[in-house]
Formats: sequence, structure tokens, C-alpha cells
Amino acid sequence: MSSRAILWALPAAFAASAARAHGVGAASLVDPHWTLDAWILTPLTLALLLYGAGAARLRMRAAAQRMAPVAAYGAGWAALAAALVSPLHWLGEHLFTFHMIEHEIVMAVAAPLLVMAQPGGTLLWGLPHAARLHIGRAVHRLQGAWRWLTRP
Repeated sequence: MSSRAILWALPAAFAASAARAHGVGAASLVDPHWTLDAWILTPLTLALLLYGAGAARLRMRAAAQRMAPVAAYGAGWAALAAALVSPLHWLGEHLFTFHMIEHEIVMAVAAPLLVMAQPGGTLLWGLPHAARLHIGRAVHRLQGAWRWLTRP
């Protein structure tokens, strides 16, 4: 590439605008706000309440419940909520960089913490007794197939 071509390419490179995450036009980034969308808040709240109810029931049944899974679930839930509800989510809808930061928080922080907590049993204990028995029986029936799928 000639030096003349480089001289023409440099101003074009510096004049490029910020990449948009969802194709949104030039939006004002002065006032990012919290995302209080029911489609996000309802599942987050339901997951927290269900886990809290299950952890409380298990704590009453067992004298010494380990707190590490509860702390891991709480930290994972908080990271997920921060990524999806905070102004970071609003910025992620407008700027690609923040969109990718949001992805990394969900994948590299929230997901491992939630998996470490192994919340299945605790979430099951958060359900009413009849639902817990029904789902427990269904899971027990599918256990062999699940083992075959997950442990080759």
C-alpha cells in the first residue's frame, strides 16, 4: 500500500462512528437508564423467590446446610440481574462494546456461578408439595436417558 493511500485511509478510519449493537441509529447516550421490562424482571424474580423458598425449606429440614451453594446462586443471580437490568443493558442495546461486555458477564460470571450452585434440587424444594412430587417422578423416569445423553 502506498503512502498516499495510507494518508487517505487514516482520516476515514478516525472518522468512523461507534458500532451499534442492534442497528439502532445515532441515539443519545447521555441518559442511560435501568431496564425495568416485565419479560426480564418476572423470570429473575421468580427464580430468586423459588430458590429462596427452597433454601429456607431445606434449611429447616437439615441442621447444617452448606452456605456455599446459596452464596454461589446469589452471586450468579446478582451478576445476571446486573447484566440484564442495569444501565449496562441499555448501553448494550446501543453500543456493540457494551453489548459484548453484557455477554461476557452472563457467560463468564453468572453462568459458572449458577452451575456451581447446582440449584435444581433447591429450586424443586421451592415448589408446592404436589408439584414437587410430580416433577420429581418425571425427572426420575428420565434419569436414564439423561445419563445416556450427558455421559457418553
